[in-house]
Amino acid sequence: MERKQRMLLALGLLLLAIGTGVTMVLVDKIKKALDAPADVLVMSQNNDEPRHVLSGTMAKERLDGPVVKLEIPRNEDEFLALTPSPTHLLWRGVLWTDLIFIAGYILLFLAIPFQAKGGATIWEQVGFLGKLTATADVAENAMIYFLLEHSEGQNADRIFGTCIAILTMIGAVKWLLFFLACRALSIELEKLQHWRWIAVCLRATATARSWSALLALVGLPARPPLTLMFYSSAVLILIVAAQRLRGVPAGPAVVEEDEDVDLDSTLGPMSARGPRRL
Repeated sequence: MERKQRMLLALGLLLLAIGTGVTMVLVDKIKKALDAPADVLVMSQNNDEPRHVLSGTMAKERLDGPVVKLEIPRNEDEFLALTPSPTHLLWRGVLWTDLIFIAGYILLFLAIPFQAKGGATIWEQVGFLGKLTATADVAENAMIYFLLEHSEGQNADRIFGTCIAILTMIGAVKWLLFFLACRALSIELEKLQHWRWIAVCLRATATARSWSALLALVGLPARPPLTLMFYSSAVLILIVAAQRLRGVPAGPAVVEEDEDVDLDSTLGPMSARGPRRL
């Protein structure tokens, strides 16, 4: 591994650690703010009567946390329940901190492959898919930021509902692109004998995560498996990154057995003498 590539990988891991740490602190404060549910009055411009949403009631369901729920909300009420006015400043801090996290995983996906431009197609190039994931991630953050500003007065108009649907699609597409990047990395690692075990695990989780992202894209409840598969893939990628920083070589390539075996070359001289008579 070249020195420049190793420095980029180390910098990417550092940015990921900083982004994760700051985000965890901010999300913990958001959870504490949502611990005491408050009745949020939602003013709708489509209906004459306002409706009430109990903030915090959707923040602790199952495995998925408030961040995943905010990225892929089921409806307007869920978004408003997760973002009462006192938490807006904290959520903006999460969005700005996410830019550090995005920069970190871009460097990670660019530096971790053994071949910088590997892959038969662009959909098997880790760096390219990492950049697409970052683009979708930035678009997702911009949409959440807009919705936070738009919902300052707890107004749920037609624009708000449309933007919630767009946010859900962007969030699902972002996760799908991330899982495709993991799949591309597993395809490269499968060709190397020393890395096949982790490639098999990474590809299995990438397949499960891709289906979860597709289910979320069509509006089905798939956020808990999506979160679980993300944690599993993150651990596997960190193992690969740590091994790469240690200078573990790629090792020999996997030799694929040729199915079209020449019968004459296999039998050797016996084939030239013909069948043996009894």
